[in-house]
Amino acid sequence: MKAATAMRAGHADRDDARFLRRADGVESLHDVIFVIFMATLAWLPLAFGSNRPIAWATNAIVFGSMLAVLELGVVLGGRPRPVALRRVGWALGLFMAVAGWIVVQTLPGVPLSWRSDFWQIAEDVLISVPGAAPVAGSISTTPDAGLVALLRLATTAAAFYLAVQLCRDGLRARLFALGLVVIVAVYALYGIVQLIAFPEHLLWGPKTAYLDAVTSTFVNRNSFATYANLGLVVALALVFDSLQGGGVSRRLPFAFRLSEFMARALRQALPLTVPLLIIAIALLWTLSRAGLLCGVLGVVSLIVLYGVFGRHYVAQLLVGLIVAIGFAALVLAYGAGTAGRVETADGIETRIAVALQTLEAARDVPLTGFGYGSFPEVYPVYRSDRFTDSFWTKAHDTYVELAFELGFPATLGLLALGAGVLAVMMRNIARRESRPLLSLAALAASVAALTHSLIDFSLQIQAVGVTFWALLGAGLSQSWSRRIDTSR
Repeated sequence: MKAATAMRAGHADRDDARFLRRADGVESLHDVIFVIFMATLAWLPLAFGSNRPIAWATNAIVFGSMLAVLELGVVLGGRPRPVALRRVGWALGLFMAVAGWIVVQTLPGVPLSWRSDFWQIAEDVLISVPGAAPVAGSISTTPDAGLVALLRLATTAAAFYLAVQLCRDGLRARLFALGLVVIVAVYALYGIVQLIAFPEHLLWGPKTAYLDAVTSTFVNRNSFATYANLGLVVALALVFDSLQGGGVSRRLPFAFRLSEFMARALRQALPLTVPLLIIAIALLWTLSRAGLLCGVLGVVSLIVLYGVFGRHYVAQLLVGLIVAIGFAALVLAYGAGTAGRVETADGIETRIAVALQTLEAARDVPLTGFGYGSFPEVYPVYRSDRFTDSFWTKAHDTYVELAFELGFPATLGLLALGAGVLAVMMRNIARRESRPLLSLAALAASVAALTHSLIDFSLQIQAVGVTFWALLGAGLSQSWSRRIDTSR
């Protein structure tokens, strides 16, 4: 059995050297899908963070088509999936349960005790209108918006599943990490150039907000800050990984080992610091307090994870110290505006008040919710007079907004899915014989993104949400030991 496993591993390594020209037809197909997958991830931020209906439809078609081709290749090729369904079946089950509940929310003809009270109000108004059709009503106050939101959620789930299957391959996983860093760095560089050269324009239209901050192709600076943090953490993980190991024996003289370390730093780590610095400067220039603080949390989490799961503690401590000094220098050089905003609390009290109002409203329908995607239409009913001068389309707290729209049971199911993915990843890492780069980066990025979601809605912007879940999928896939045949 061990010999067979070793032969499979050796065969995989030989195939890894011929990306897109594999001896195995199914693997070659997966390479092609992976190229399209990365190209789609690169396109996501372009259309204002894919926060437009045309982008939602396009992304659903592209990701859905990739998923269909992947599964068709498995069936026709007679080969098992790189990661067997039984290994992620619990996650698929939770997702299907939540998706099924969202569909139930949109169905007409539900029991009156389940139906939203807003439908009764509509019926009372229409009853006096001659020829008005009877009101069927549903749990959701906005069933059409619920179906559109479900389409976005399904697109995110497809990206996660594709990343799980495609990034089990070692070379594709490495290319995913490098590709993601390059993509984020390109958008970060565009954002810097945009701020300097044409701050009043956003893509092909005028920029109406955050004229003094980097937003890249996103409308909201906080959304781009979260997106930048994903690239920042992965870039830093690549730098760490390039400085580790090297196959130099500890028995050799210290001077020789130090020279080898410096050679690796110049040959491998230094090129990676270029996109890292671009992303870091763009993050500072977003002037996003939460974005900066969550980015620091992500970086610290990565250093801690490398310390816990790594073996070269002294080297990791040294690299972590260098990173801390470097980031402090960047803040001094480029982050005066953001540092100044950290000292103030403007806007925080308003966001907390809106989140508390949303939570209070959610308690009116704790089991059923008002319907997925219904917040913009229903929240104004509960909005206090303090906030009547603005239209709130998001609660600025993703977790509270989910409870408002889905009800507490379905929200707990969705949160359990995310927590379960992170827990399985950590369990697998603890059992591995070596550090999985993408898994540690995914865990650290989760700290940054999920913390930011407590006071903002970045993960609800499709470019950010899909990229984040793709990173989680890749991290989960790589977390299993290479000695385990995950296709069984």
